[in-house]
Amino acid sequence: MTRIILTTALLAATLLVSAAPQTLPYKTDIVVDGQYTEWTSPLPMTNKRTGLNFAIANDNRHLYLFLRVTDKAIQRQIVSNGFELWINADGKKKKTTGITYPLPLKEEETAAAQQPAGTTRAASATGNNTGSQTNRGNRGGSNRNPWDMFGNQNEDADRFVISRDMILQGFLIENGQQPAKGSDVKTAITLDADGSMLYEIAIPFNTFLKERLDSDDAKRTFAICFLVKKPDSNSSTGQMMRMGRSMGMGPMGSPMGPMGTSVEERRYWFKVKPAIE
Repeated sequence: MTRIILTTALLAATLLVSAAPQTLPYKTDIVVDGQYTEWTSPLPMTNKRTGLNFAIANDNRHLYLFLRVTDKAIQRQIVSNGFELWINADGKKKKTTGITYPLPLKEEETAAAQQPAGTTRAASATGNNTGSQTNRGNRGGSNRNPWDMFGNQNEDADRFVISRDMILQGFLIENGQQPAKGSDVKTAITLDADGSMLYEIAIPFNTFLKERLDSDDAKRTFAICFLVKKPDSNSSTGQMMRMGRSMGMGPMGSPMGPMGTSVEERRYWFKVKPAIE
């Protein structure tokens, strides 16, 4: 009996330690370019629910995140439906400060994504992006094929911009939809040589908390949420999802979105403690 009690107590203590927030590494060399350069590969943390492999760090002025997505269906869900990152500086699993980037594709872009590649490339050639530029995401406008980035690896396919805009919520700076370029919140999304999506972001503490962290913040805990969104209910994919439900389709028969994207939301909350120097 004593042995059982001791084993149970040891197991409970182990679970408690493993559930404790991890203290982040202190890094001052981050350049937000969507490259592994300043990060250790493989990245140390993985969440199967969202399909994200990731790392997080901080210095006294910034919170840094680097995410890697290998699953093509989840890549497409991120591009098609949008991706949200939430931070709660009080350590609560409650949305307070949020970034939506990339934004969901517009309906005409989603429709273009479902056309045969040759058809869409021919259409995109009528715009300002021709030749190798057709592989640079959505820089050229709504006549672009947003899925070019997932199927064509050439010298220009390792850098692309999915969205020109982001949405900020709960920040101390200007909120709402605004251009990603020039924002105090720095973002970059690229593809690596294996076709994995790489997402890098730097969030200044003075945009949502204080000018810089100090010794008083050593006991602070941040709760962070990754949210791979489901289609908007008014979108064609959302309408398809409602139609499937009305037909009594269960989880195994649930409709899929454009290009095989999932229609379910993928959410992951976790807690970390900042490094203080």
